[in-house]
Amino acid sequence: MHDKQAAQISLLIKEAIEVGKIKPKDSENVSKKFSVYVPYWS
Repeated sequence: MHDKQAAQISLLIKEAIEVGKIKPKDSENVSKKFSVYVPYWS
C-alpha cells in the first residue's frame, strides 16, 4: 500500500464499520493506527 492510499483505506474501514461488516477486536483500544478488526460474524 502506498502512502497515497492510506486515506482511501481509512474511509473504507470507516464505512465497513458503519454498515456492520467489521468490528473492532478490542473495543477499549482507542488507537486507530494499531486497531485490529474482525468480521461481524465472529
